[in-house]
Amino acid sequence: MKKLIISLMMLASVITIAACSSSPAEVFAATDDVFAFQAISATEILAVDQANQEIALDLSYTLLEDTETTEDEPIVADEIDVLDKYLSMMDLYLGDNNGLNVSVETSDDLDYAYKVTFTSKTLSGVDATYILYYNEVLYEESDETTEPVTTEPETTEDTTTETNPLSYQDQEKDRLREKSFEFNDVEDDDVVYVLSGKLIIGENEYFLEGKKVVDEDSEILILRSWVDHDNFVKVRYQSEDGKMKFFYEIVEEGIIINKSKIMILNEDGRLMAKLDFVEGEAKGRYEFRTITEENVTYIKIKYNTVDLEGNEERGLIHITATYDELTNETTYEYTVRPENNQNKEFKYNHRHEDHRGDSNRPENPGMRG
Repeated sequence: MKKLIISLMMLASVITIAACSSSPAEVFAATDDVFAFQAISATEILAVDQANQEIALDLSYTLLEDTETTEDEPIVADEIDVLDKYLSMMDLYLGDNNGLNVSVETSDDLDYAYKVTFTSKTLSGVDATYILYYNEVLYEESDETTEPVTTEPETTEDTTTETNPLSYQDQEKDRLREKSFEFNDVEDDDVVYVLSGKLIIGENEYFLEGKKVVDEDSEILILRSWVDHDNFVKVRYQSEDGKMKFFYEIVEEGIIINKSKIMILNEDGRLMAKLDFVEGEAKGRYEFRTITEENVTYIKIKYNTVDLEGNEERGLIHITATYDELTNETTYEYTVRPENNQNKEFKYNHRHEDHRGDSNRPENPGMRG
């Protein structure tokens, strides 16, 4: 009997995605870690996109000594609004290099068999809490064959193993035996495992559907965080050439507005992320790291982008985060230093209203250092 053995209940007490190895394939230790990353990252992007609370302040730039004032704003300025959709997720994973703390609990929601709580800390010191409720179904391919009664070849049959409470087994079995999912994908015939649930952030709930696809050549994990069928974030994971890659799609009102690829790597014991925009308004490539200087921690981004005329621009972006307890907002300040003009820096500010709830406020709000 060939079985797929997956359960988030097997999670260790801490997902240590910041391992000591520099091998990209070892950043996530197990399939469970990948599903957790997919669920939280997709929901963070969806929450920021849906809330539409980020407010771009008036554009300004700061000149250093002995500079001219005639330069136009950098090319990357046109991509910051799109980049900002991903920042909350990057802040979560890079802001606290200890990874996600995990607590497996008894589910208090009758609709779901399992409950897991994840906690972390952002760059500005805000505690981030995510509560995951879910059911899971895994499909098994039986090796047993029926006794032949004629000269026809032997046959195999698929069976379904339920891991949900008995009160929900028949409902889930009827829905999933035919592999009729909430969302359809071309790989659905090869799905061997499905997770359905919800992720709670603060007072907001987001639905989840995750699938594991196995064929002869590859293993793919597909997960969607969604509010309805026209508004969701889809993330697809697959390993290529020993590298773990996550492909994101942001869908608004049934239209794909952005596609991107993210790689999470471990560099000398510190996490880093590579983000490539592949479709939509943004076209740049970005490398994210956290840096601590003079007791201040910030996100450092090395970027490379091209405008519509084919003009290329490289440079650095420094991002600091400040939490305002009175307004319940986190302000991210982007300081852009284009490589072709080291004497000028541009500043952009984006405010994010805290979507994680009042209970996550830091005791001492302000820039984390």
